[in-house]
Amino acid sequence: MHRGASLALARCEGDGLRCLCHGWKYATDGTVLDTPNYKGSSVKERLRAPAYPVREAGGLVWVYLGLPDKQPPFPHYRFMDGTPEHLGVFYATFDCNWVQMLEGTLDPSHVHILHQDSMGTSYAKKDGAKHAGANARYTGGIAAETFSTSDNAPATVVEDTTFGCDGAFIFDAVADGKPAKFGRVYSWVMPSMKVSQSFFLSVPIDDEHSSLYALWSDATGTWDAAARDRFVRGKAGPSSLYEDGHYRWSKEDRWGQRRDAMGTSFSGIDGVIPEDIALTISMGPIVDRSRENLVPADQLVIRMRRRLLRAARDLREGSSPRCWDPRRRTCSAAVVPAG
Repeated sequence: MHRGASLALARCEGDGLRCLCHGWKYATDGTVLDTPNYKGSSVKERLRAPAYPVREAGGLVWVYLGLPDKQPPFPHYRFMDGTPEHLGVFYATFDCNWVQMLEGTLDPSHVHILHQDSMGTSYAKKDGAKHAGANARYTGGIAAETFSTSDNAPATVVEDTTFGCDGAFIFDAVADGKPAKFGRVYSWVMPSMKVSQSFFLSVPIDDEHSSLYALWSDATGTWDAAARDRFVRGKAGPSSLYEDGHYRWSKEDRWGQRRDAMGTSFSGIDGVIPEDIALTISMGPIVDRSRENLVPADQLVIRMRRRLLRAARDLREGSSPRCWDPRRRTCSAAVVPAG
């Protein structure tokens, strides 16, 4: 508030932050507590530093940046309930628009194509080693002992909700040797969260840069710190892909793809999240959506865009967009129905 020095360098003195430069001290609500180089009282009475409510929950720091009289109740998500070792958290920044990154998380039809190396198309409820190519990690709540799917064009149903949108995606499958249906249910929580078997938040930095937060709860209750870190690293890919928390590869580096590895790897990219990142940033920092040719599997992305545009128009016209009531519950799943 005095000369613009950063309070990131300030001393924390319990009841406030003291600037190193001239000793001005600020309370957590922005009140000016002390001005050592100015003995008058008018500054403390007249000025108030910008300050925003902050909470820590679920391994993240949350901040409310809106008008004080519009502040909603603090949201509560399932991943906030577990102990730290039972919560996996990933964070990195990327060179693309935040909506572009969000759209990738709301697209279920790419999962068994792009991520086929790690997520596969065959699943076993018990011992995956006994079933060729089966993946035993994604079977919570599944009635069948084994199932597989080669369907990448799901039947899709999308509905608006008070918090955003729900999307149900139904794939043809084979469960225990018989024809069946395999369902994925995704939820979009306005403006930037996707909920499925995991939680993804795409947060804007500026128009052409964004942050991605991914969170996984330990549904089995068997993780320790080492198991948690192995799981997160399996999703995030090698640490060499990132530099100071930023995905380091660009067009000049083929977005991290190794063409010589594509004899044994479908994508040539290490890690589930890096596969998504590489494809997303390859579109450019802001994709030209007028050149797209959308198909029925894109319905959740289409609905999300419409809701965001409607919310932007509401704000421009002076009315607040609809906000999720955090007392309501939302959840998502991947399931083969019994019978």
